[in-house]
Amino acid sequence: MVFAFSSPMKKSIVVFFLICLFSCTGRDSIEAYPIITTQEFDSIISEDSKLMLAANPVVYAINFKDSVNLNDKEENEQNYFSEYDENFYTHDSLKVFVDDKNLDFHTSEFNFFSIPPPPPPKIKDSIYDNENGVYEYEYEYDTDKEFEELLLKMEQRKRVHYKTYPVYIYNYGESQTVIQAPIATELFILLEAKDKNNEWKPVEYFEQYGFLCGTGHRDYVLKPKHYLLTTVKRYKGDYKTKLRVKFRSFDKVFYSNEFEGFINYSQFQSDSIIEKTKQRLANRDSITISQKLKWMFLND
Repeated sequence: MVFAFSSPMKKSIVVFFLICLFSCTGRDSIEAYPIITTQEFDSIISEDSKLMLAANPVVYAINFKDSVNLNDKEENEQNYFSEYDENFYTHDSLKVFVDDKNLDFHTSEFNFFSIPPPPPPKIKDSIYDNENGVYEYEYEYDTDKEFEELLLKMEQRKRVHYKTYPVYIYNYGESQTVIQAPIATELFILLEAKDKNNEWKPVEYFEQYGFLCGTGHRDYVLKPKHYLLTTVKRYKGDYKTKLRVKFRSFDKVFYSNEFEGFINYSQFQSDSIIEKTKQRLANRDSITISQKLKWMFLND
């Protein structure tokens, strides 16, 4: 049996097919990125590093669609997930997009590791311990003053921004999905670049720790057709190349769109970082060390 369709009907069928295909496979691009209102700032830094730096991604906003104001960040318990439920851990319906055209974008990159250490306490008195041959000190604490000074330093640090690329993680599925959060940072995400052999290599790494306390650890819940906003640094450098973002959540690895940017070629060098990590983990077993070295670059 042969069916004959008029031209308008053919167009309708084609459009319907494309809509179905787009809905099933998720977005491959974003026609118009959400409008982001950046935080207030005093200065903007363009990172020009000769070394491979540790990735310290920040989640600036989650579960928004068309726009978000980063000055109005509020904690919402519905954005987090802390109970283990194997059936709830669905995370295939994610796409990662980098907006490399927003040349004026900047963010504070302020996270837990940005908090300045408190100043050492003042010595109020000391007594010499003849038996052990050491001094025992009595310290003078001004808790309120130290806390106020720490808050002031934190606020000053938050107003120092870096040039960054906005990175959007989009849930194109029909149900909410869970995104894995590390214990030490906020996302498993880093920047990769193509070297002179046209091979993708990391130019950032994840710091590996011997032990971290995971008390209070929570993952993220991303609603369907909503975004999560994070960033990677917009580096300066002597080498123009293709870049992309590598993102990992549980056992899945996602890559962003490719885009052009600059780095210093020396940022590919990771030997010294790997060696320092091995030394720091010297008391761990070989299997653990091997796993942590792979996780430095979000590999299996």
